[in-house]
Amino acid sequence: MKRNNLQMSYARTEYIPGAPSVKISKFKIGKDEGDYKMLLVSREDGFIKQESLESARVMANKLLESTLGIGKYTLEVMIYPHLVMREHKQLGVAGADRLSDGMRRAFGKPVTRLAKVNKGQVILKVSSNKGNEKTLKAALEAARYKLPVSTTVRGEAGPKVENQ
Repeated sequence: MKRNNLQMSYARTEYIPGAPSVKISKFKIGKDEGDYKMLLVSREDGFIKQESLESARVMANKLLESTLGIGKYTLEVMIYPHLVMREHKQLGVAGADRLSDGMRRAFGKPVTRLAKVNKGQVILKVSSNKGNEKTLKAALEAARYKLPVSTTVRGEAGPKVENQ
């Protein structure tokens, strides 16, 4: 798929034989909905493969789990890989012209899934209690290097919840 071609193509998986399944294991991790949120926001339009999205999630989760501990944060993947990416594989060895069909029947086979991301769209959301801002930012900074689109980290304070 082209990077600048942002049309919704190949999203109906019931019509695509051999469409790959989604490899993101968990979209929401953690129990604690903290009062401070940090967001990983896209700065440009583009596509993100599900493998790089899962890699960013694992990286952020590992860093948060090692510093804050289990259950003291919430990590949420905010986008879903709906699109199916096709690939027309070609051989690049000597004698490949005898083995392949060239561009005949070049529609391609389903390889992986993609998530379409628009400018300003939230990709990852992390929340925890006040005082953990540096850890949350470090986790999202580590995760942003796994993504193919340019991103930025934003922080916002959530509503105060008082026990009654």
